[in-house]
Amino acid sequence: MDVDQLALQLQNLTAEQALEAVLAANPSTRICITSSFQAEDMIVTALLKKRIPDVPVLFLDTGYHFAPTYQYRDQMTRSGRSI
Repeated sequence: MDVDQLALQLQNLTAEQALEAVLAANPSTRICITSSFQAEDMIVTALLKKRIPDVPVLFLDTGYHFAPTYQYRDQMTRSGRSI
């Protein structure tokens, strides 16, 4: 995959279209998403989980999270709900 070429193709796409393009460029790759549960992470995670509901979400513990962030992470893990 040529990352520079793919970046040019993604510039004018919606977030959903860009996600589809990235997934299509790597059809046999196993997918996961990393997240520190910040607002922008949650948007991308929600978009990906709509496309791949059982995608693994790897929590990035930055050491700077507020207690509610850990509570939200734990709630999502316990409930098995989509983010």
